[in-house]
Amino acid sequence: MATEIAAAAALRPYDHLGAAAQRSGPLVERLAHALDLFAGYTAAYLNNGAAKGFLRADLDAKITARLINSMIFEAAANISDAADPKPLRDRLVHAVTTLMFDGVTAR
Repeated sequence: MATEIAAAAALRPYDHLGAAAQRSGPLVERLAHALDLFAGYTAAYLNNGAAKGFLRADLDAKITARLINSMIFEAAANISDAADPKPLRDRLVHAVTTLMFDGVTAR
C-alpha cells in the first residue's frame, strides 16, 4: 500500500500553478501534501477493488482517485456554503455515487 500511495503522489495536478504556488509557500505545500495523501489512499482502495474484480482491471487508479476526491471536496465546499445543507448533501451524495458507479450514459 505504501508503494501505491507514493506512486499516486507522483501526480501533482497543482504543478500548473508554477510561480504562483511558489509565492504561496508552506501553505500550498501542506495542501499539496494532504491532497497527495488523500489520493494515495483512494488509489490504494481502487487498486484493491480492481485486484479483487469489483472494479475494471484497466482502471487508471491514480487519475480516478484524484477525480473522486475532487468531487468529494467540491461537494463539501458547496454544502458548507448552503443555507440548508441536508437537501444539497443528499443530492450531491447521490450524484457523486451515481457518477462513480453508473456513469452518465443512458441505459
